[in-house]
Amino acid sequence: MRIAHVSLLVTVLTAVCVYAQPDGFFGDLAGGAGSILATKHLSASAISSHVRVKPGETFHVAIQLSIAEHWVYYSPDPQGKIPVMPGWLGVEAGPLTVGETLWPKPYAKDGGEIIGVQMVYQNQAIIYVPLTVPTDASPGPQDIVIKPLGQICADVCIPIEGVEAVARVQIASSSEPNPS
Repeated sequence: MRIAHVSLLVTVLTAVCVYAQPDGFFGDLAGGAGSILATKHLSASAISSHVRVKPGETFHVAIQLSIAEHWVYYSPDPQGKIPVMPGWLGVEAGPLTVGETLWPKPYAKDGGEIIGVQMVYQNQAIIYVPLTVPTDASPGPQDIVIKPLGQICADVCIPIEGVEAVARVQIASSSEPNPS
């Protein structure tokens, strides 16, 4: 009976550790657990400043992150005493050139003496990504896929996987701002 209790305890503790560690930390044991949990607590949507852009033009895509209550998303410069995975964006934009991301001012969350003050986003964050169309770009639709990366935390920390937002622009001979 004692062996069964120890075995159950080891199984539960392993599961907790797998969910609290970055994917790959435990090899195949994690099995995408971060992806499943992250999408429960973080969602994203994107909108382009333009519906049509012309070659040589720079425009912005705004990504809005919705963060579940009691959860935080770490900023690109989280600070604090304990190392965490800083927030950043993965951007797939084909031939478009990605400029320097414009992050909102983070919230200073006091984690106490052990953790220190961490710079985080709570509830919502809107981040702007500037993109420039090459002067020799071919006309046609262009999808911009933006993936927030880093980690979100509440009682545990989860690496972000599986969250993305897509905006579409049309490369054309003239530009048109997005009325939305």
